Amino acid sequence: MAQVVQFDDFTVDLRAGEIHRRGCKIKLQEKPFQILGLLLERPGEVVTREELRAKLWPQGVFVDFDHSLKTALSKLRNALGDDARHPRFVETLPRRGYRFVSPVERSTGDSLIPRWLRSDRVIVAVLPFEDYSPSQHQGHLAESITEELTTWLGGLNPRRIGVLARHSVLRFQGGAAPIESIAQALHVSYLIAGTVRCVGGRARVTAQLIRASDQTHAWAASYEQAVDDILTLAAQVAESIAKEVVIRLIPIEIYADTRRWGTWAAQTLSTSPPRHSYKA
Repeated sequence: MAQVVQFDDFTVDLRAGEIHRRGCKIKLQEKPFQILGLLLERPGEVVTREELRAKLWPQGVFVDFDHSLKTALSKLRNALGDDARHPRFVETLPRRGYRFVSPVERSTGDSLIPRWLRSDRVIVAVLPFEDYSPSQHQGHLAESITEELTTWLGGLNPRRIGVLARHSVLRFQGGAAPIESIAQALHVSYLIAGTVRCVGGRARVTAQLIRASDQTHAWAASYEQAVDDILTLAAQVAESIAKEVVIRLIPIEIYADTRRWGTWAAQTLSTSPPRHSYKA
């Protein structure tokens, strides 16, 4: 049986009862670790509440099972930076049990190189764009830009740029959490944040690429267009933002080799510097 299991940036030594993230040991109490071990034995499968009760709190042990299980799961999710509402690792199936939903790798020895040492991807999160329109009726435009931008970036080159799924960042919509806290919670290197303001039939969209390590701007731009077709506008702005962002995240020689972007990259490299804004 595999003694070492890896997922995302985490390495779990089931025999030693230890969990590390990027080489740093994480404190996790016995019951939460035991739950994690049971889930990792059968990733993608449901581990029922009855199974958890039988293995962690067997007959003869008198505890408030519901409260104890809820507390242990809360501690496990806190250690993993997970969210029960938008799970990346532990999914709750109401009244049935729990399921580990992240891909895992197993090893019986010390030969497995940590995933975080093998990966050279840049991990990015597109935060929900905020609607600053006076009437507050253009939320659908902000949502469309967020979704389109996530799709554009996610389809570029998954081996070099990892983009968190939209549902993973929804918990930060409309919030005022510090950039550093958001980046740590999502385990990302960069964040993309933006706003939408519609006045008099025109839309002004701002976008910022923020470096998580020091919370500084790696790039920022504004875009202004007439609001004729919401879906077309969202697609055009998202494409423009994606193209500007990606050349700051991937070395140009790799960027130019991607099939989807090769022609545009070649044209962009022949001009200096790239445009940071436009009006139409």
